[in-house]
Amino acid sequence: DRHAEGIARGYAFASFIHPASHVYTGEIGENAFILEANVIQPFVTIGKGVMMWSGNHVGHHSVIGDYCFFGGHVGLGSNVRIGERTFVGGMAGVDPGVTIGAGCLVGLHARVKTDVEPDSVVRGPESGRTVRLGNARLKRLL
Repeated sequence: DRHAEGIARGYAFASFIHPASHVYTGEIGENAFILEANVIQPFVTIGKGVMMWSGNHVGHHSVIGDYCFFGGHVGLGSNVRIGERTFVGGMAGVDPGVTIGAGCLVGLHARVKTDVEPDSVVRGPESGRTVRLGNARLKRLL
Protein backbone atom coordinates (compact mmCIF):
# COMPACT_ATOMS: atom_id res chain seq x y z
CA ASP A 1 0.00 0.00 0.00
CA ARG A 2 2.81 2.43 0.86
CA HIS A 3 4.55 1.78 -2.46
CA ALA A 4 1.35 2.49 -4.41
CA GLU A 5 0.78 5.62 -2.33
CA GLY A 6 4.31 6.85 -3.10
CA ILE A 7 3.81 6.29 -6.82
CA ALA A 8 0.51 8.20 -6.69
CA ARG A 9 2.36 11.11 -5.07
CA GLY A 10 4.92 11.11 -7.86
CA TYR A 11 7.87 9.45 -6.12
CA ALA A 12 10.26 7.20 -8.00
CA PHE A 13 11.64 4.04 -6.39
CA ALA A 14 15.09 2.61 -6.89
CA SER A 15 16.03 -1.05 -6.98
CA PHE A 16 19.19 -2.62 -5.62
CA ILE A 17 20.83 -5.66 -7.21
CA HIS A 18 24.08 -6.67 -5.55
CA PRO A 19 26.95 -6.80 -8.07
CA ALA A 20 27.93 -10.27 -6.80
CA SER A 21 24.62 -11.72 -8.04
CA HIS A 22 24.30 -13.38 -11.43
CA VAL A 23 21.21 -11.92 -13.08
CA TYR A 24 20.39 -13.04 -16.62
CA THR A 25 17.07 -11.26 -17.05
CA GLY A 26 16.00 -7.67 -17.50
CA GLU A 27 12.47 -8.30 -16.24
CA ILE A 28 12.78 -7.00 -12.67
CA GLY A 29 10.17 -4.63 -11.26
CA GLU A 30 10.91 -1.40 -9.46
CA ASN A 31 11.71 -1.26 -5.77
CA ALA A 32 13.36 -4.72 -5.86
CA PHE A 33 16.07 -5.61 -3.35
CA ILE A 34 18.34 -8.49 -4.36
CA LEU A 35 21.34 -9.29 -2.15
CA GLU A 36 24.58 -11.10 -3.01
CA ALA A 37 25.05 -14.54 -4.54
CA ASN A 38 21.63 -14.83 -6.13
CA VAL A 39 21.44 -16.66 -9.46
CA ILE A 40 18.51 -15.56 -11.59
CA GLN A 41 18.41 -17.49 -14.84
CA PRO A 42 17.22 -16.27 -18.27
CA PHE A 43 13.56 -15.54 -19.00
CA VAL A 44 12.68 -14.98 -15.32
CA THR A 45 10.17 -12.26 -14.43
CA ILE A 46 10.38 -10.64 -11.00
CA GLY A 47 7.63 -8.29 -9.82
CA LYS A 48 7.91 -4.98 -8.04
CA GLY A 49 8.87 -4.73 -4.37
CA VAL A 50 10.45 -8.21 -4.27
CA MET A 51 13.10 -8.82 -1.59
CA MET A 52 15.58 -11.66 -2.06
CA TRP A 53 18.07 -12.45 0.67
CA SER A 54 21.43 -14.09 -0.12
CA GLY A 55 22.21 -17.20 -2.13
CA ASN A 56 18.93 -17.98 -3.89
CA HIS A 57 18.52 -19.76 -7.23
CA VAL A 58 15.62 -18.90 -9.55
CA GLY A 59 15.23 -21.34 -12.45
CA HIS A 60 14.60 -20.21 -16.01
CA HIS A 61 11.11 -19.11 -17.11
CA SER A 62 9.96 -18.63 -13.49
CA VAL A 63 7.64 -15.78 -12.48
CA ILE A 64 7.74 -14.13 -9.05
CA GLY A 65 4.78 -11.90 -8.21
CA ASP A 66 4.84 -8.46 -6.61
CA TYR A 67 5.94 -7.93 -2.99
CA CYS A 68 7.33 -11.41 -2.34
CA PHE A 69 10.07 -12.09 0.21
CA PHE A 70 12.67 -14.85 -0.07
CA GLY A 71 14.86 -15.90 2.84
CA GLY A 72 18.38 -17.10 2.05
CA HIS A 73 19.30 -20.17 0.01
CA VAL A 74 15.90 -20.77 -1.56
CA GLY A 75 15.89 -22.92 -4.69
CA LEU A 76 13.22 -22.57 -7.38
CA GLY A 77 13.17 -25.06 -10.23
CA SER A 78 12.40 -23.96 -13.77
CA ASN A 79 9.00 -22.57 -14.75
CA VAL A 80 7.87 -21.96 -11.15
CA ARG A 81 5.09 -19.43 -10.46
CA ILE A 82 5.02 -17.57 -7.13
CA GLY A 83 1.92 -15.47 -6.39
CA GLU A 84 2.14 -11.94 -5.02
CA ARG A 85 2.70 -11.29 -1.29
CA THR A 86 4.18 -14.75 -0.71
CA PHE A 87 6.87 -15.35 1.91
CA VAL A 88 9.34 -18.15 1.21
CA GLY A 89 11.44 -19.16 4.22
CA GLY A 90 15.14 -19.87 4.03
CA MET A 91 16.45 -23.07 2.48
CA ALA A 92 13.06 -23.94 1.00
CA GLY A 93 12.85 -25.68 -2.37
CA VAL A 94 10.19 -25.62 -5.07
CA ASP A 95 10.09 -28.33 -7.73
CA PRO A 96 9.98 -27.37 -11.43
CA GLY A 97 6.60 -26.33 -12.83
CA VAL A 98 4.94 -25.78 -9.44
CA THR A 99 2.60 -22.83 -8.84
CA ILE A 100 2.31 -21.26 -5.39
CA GLY A 101 -0.73 -18.99 -5.03
CA ALA A 102 -0.84 -15.44 -3.72
CA GLY A 103 -0.50 -14.70 -0.01
CA CYS A 104 1.20 -17.96 0.94
CA LEU A 105 3.75 -18.74 3.62
CA VAL A 106 6.35 -21.39 2.77
CA GLY A 107 8.18 -22.46 5.91
CA LEU A 108 11.87 -22.86 6.59
CA HIS A 109 13.35 -25.95 4.88
CA ALA A 110 10.03 -26.80 3.20
CA ARG A 111 10.02 -28.67 -0.10
CA VAL A 112 7.08 -27.85 -2.34
CA LYS A 113 6.33 -30.68 -4.77
CA THR A 114 2.79 -29.80 -5.90
CA ASP A 115 0.75 -26.66 -6.59
CA VAL A 116 -0.34 -24.63 -3.55
CA GLU A 117 -3.64 -22.75 -3.29
CA PRO A 118 -3.65 -19.02 -2.41
CA ASP A 119 -3.48 -18.07 1.29
CA SER A 120 -1.98 -21.41 2.31
CA VAL A 121 0.86 -22.37 4.61
CA VAL A 122 3.41 -25.00 3.63
CA ARG A 123 5.04 -26.30 6.77
CA GLY A 124 8.64 -27.37 7.01
CA PRO A 125 10.06 -30.84 6.33
CA GLU A 126 8.93 -32.36 9.60
CA SER A 127 5.30 -32.42 8.49
CA GLY A 128 5.40 -32.06 4.70
CA ARG A 129 1.80 -30.86 4.86
CA THR A 130 0.08 -27.90 3.28
CA VAL A 131 -2.73 -26.26 5.22
CA ARG A 132 -5.21 -23.65 4.06
CA LEU A 133 -4.97 -20.67 6.38
CA GLY A 134 -6.51 -17.30 5.57
CA ASN A 135 -4.50 -14.14 6.19
CA ALA A 136 -6.78 -13.01 9.02
CA ARG A 137 -6.32 -16.28 10.88
CA LEU A 138 -2.57 -16.21 10.32
CA LYS A 139 -2.34 -12.68 11.77
CA ARG A 140 -4.19 -13.84 14.89
CA LEU A 141 -1.64 -16.59 15.40
CA LEU A 142 1.30 -14.19 15.30
